[in-house]
Amino acid sequence: MKVGIRSALAGDLAAVEEIEKRSFTEPWSKLNFQQSLFDPACLFLVAEEEEKIIGYAIAWVVLDELHIGNLAVHPQRRNRGIGRRLLASLIGHGVEKGCRMATLELRESNQIALNLYLKEGFRPVALRKGYYQHPKEDALVMIKEIGDGMV
Repeated sequence: MKVGIRSALAGDLAAVEEIEKRSFTEPWSKLNFQQSLFDPACLFLVAEEEEKIIGYAIAWVVLDELHIGNLAVHPQRRNRGIGRRLLASLIGHGVEKGCRMATLELRESNQIALNLYLKEGFRPVALRKGYYQHPKEDALVMIKEIGDGMV
């Protein structure tokens, strides 16, 4: 089945919230997603299969940096390259907007996400002690140089 990636719409938020709750121990609120949807600095993408939202990705453009906030795929649709496609789409949009670097934080124990980001050229640069609260855990900060043909 064909998976498409497009900009998020207000009607997508219920499905995005459900994926968020199934994916993270500290899920974003409905308000967080609503604010992101209407933030002009925000890139909010969804992956859609047969008119059903199966993943999403959110990032902000801050000067020449693309800061990736969240990326998640529905548990029943994982391991099919959808997360990789969402990440590539975010980076592509970031490059179009003049970004030269992509950054993100992830739980130190999130081996699946770490593997994806390492395969896609991100490298760890710092540790944020106690960044996550439930459960308490450090965040690994990762960066990737993008733009000027570097993707």
